[in-house]
Amino acid sequence: MRRFENSLDRAGAKPPDWTREAVWYQIMVERFRDGDPSNNPPDSVAWTADWESIPAPEFRRRYGGDLQGVIEKLDYLAELGVTALYLNPIFHSPSHHKYDAIDYRHVDDCLGVAGEYERTASAEDLLDPDTWLFNASDRVLLELIREVHACGMRIVLDVSFNHVSPRHPAFQDVRAHGRQSRFADWFEVVGWEPFEYEGWAGFGGMPVFRKTAAGFASPTLRDHIFAVTRRWMAPGGDPSAGIDGWRLDVANEIPPGFWREWSALVKSINPEAIMIGEIWDQADDWVDEGYFDLVMNYEFAKASVEFFVDGRPTAKFAQRLQSLRHRYSWPVTLGLQNLYDSHDTDRIVSRLRNPGLPYDSMNTPARNPDYDVAKPTPDDYRRLLQMALFQATYPGAPMIWYGTEVGIWGADDPHTRKPMLWQDLEPCERPEANRVEKDLLAAYREILALRKLPVFREGDYVQLVADGPLFVYARILDGVTAVVVLNRSDKPASIPMIALPNGESISPDWQTIYGLPGSNQEQLEAHGGVVLLREGG
Repeated sequence: MRRFENSLDRAGAKPPDWTREAVWYQIMVERFRDGDPSNNPPDSVAWTADWESIPAPEFRRRYGGDLQGVIEKLDYLAELGVTALYLNPIFHSPSHHKYDAIDYRHVDDCLGVAGEYERTASAEDLLDPDTWLFNASDRVLLELIREVHACGMRIVLDVSFNHVSPRHPAFQDVRAHGRQSRFADWFEVVGWEPFEYEGWAGFGGMPVFRKTAAGFASPTLRDHIFAVTRRWMAPGGDPSAGIDGWRLDVANEIPPGFWREWSALVKSINPEAIMIGEIWDQADDWVDEGYFDLVMNYEFAKASVEFFVDGRPTAKFAQRLQSLRHRYSWPVTLGLQNLYDSHDTDRIVSRLRNPGLPYDSMNTPARNPDYDVAKPTPDDYRRLLQMALFQATYPGAPMIWYGTEVGIWGADDPHTRKPMLWQDLEPCERPEANRVEKDLLAAYREILALRKLPVFREGDYVQLVADGPLFVYARILDGVTAVVVLNRSDKPASIPMIALPNGESISPDWQTIYGLPGSNQEQLEAHGGVVLLREGG
């Protein structure tokens, strides 16, 4: 049993040990890096074009990012401190986001090699995995997996097993053959004459699979998904050549019975693989019951935004974090993906300019004319760094939405999905345009380097001060004590006498291992923070 207030002796899942050491980086591949221009869609927008002045609708824009671009930038990610990649969907799809898969068996040609899908799929039987081939696009993904593993990183793929594109071959067969189709029981068809079906969230572009209380209604659909799972987790029968897990889109819309059976399959292929559920609210039951190893910790995001952005009282913030820690076993808490933003939210630095809004609500100009989409100020970026420092030193695995570290800003979808900023691909010359914030990037590298210390990956958590503008906590492991002091105020603050659980106090002989600009052991700058360390004792 652990020693401090986070040490509830409760049952629960125990994710693989590597999850607590992870620094996650989420990539929407189409917007990350164009490594192979030959696979670009014909209507691709220039990478450096001015986001605000392009006439094409933002939702339909294509920029040409691909898997080769991710391979090119693995050194950049390693230098940033990343140890685990989470890729938004990469399977063949008509959209930029690819949550509407045409085929789970193959990588999208625009992310791999042009012209591969039609040639390959025409020679395959959807219901017979023995006929499935690995085409050139698929082999680019296998190369990426090899390179990621060679760098000592892990890689997780995003997938929606809830819905697909109307261009999915099974759905096309149902349209053509009606009740006589081999796939007639795959989809939620609500009428055959005329043909009507249920789409996810009412969107006809995403027909949903038919379900029962126990799982999917169709045994052949269940078998197909199981075969797809084996294909990417153990290509050619080799788990070491496969992905390290899955992020599961709209996971709560698929009956738990399926997840229980599917999770057993995943662990049988690779016991070190992980399953991450997209659950936006309280999710302890999903984890404790063994459906998933972890979840995207949106509850952490909500609490953090309320405190750092909206000004929620410090004591209330501490209470909410404590409640969140107590929902999960300690191994799960250490592995939860602690994020602030994602492809589904506004950029966190823009959220800092827009306090007082519910999380992921009223966060686009279309829904809220008062939403401030202006370029962040230096103070906005300073506050972002304070949030990054908290994210890196609080229990859990920090997750960075691509481009946060270089200063990308924007409202919710589609503006949160701007093309990644690179110094060799600076944007247009308009002064207010996004460009790499070099000081911000350097600071992110320093902050994420703190995760190399075991105390921040596994140490016990002790709340020390939660009063006024100051939020102070300790992480303690094997005789090492690290104390993080944060000042949320827009005014400088002195560091008070801080008492540790053993009755001792912070003294001048403690080592300052990191300080935000202007902050030190004696005083904190506005929105400042400092990390102090003592070994032994």
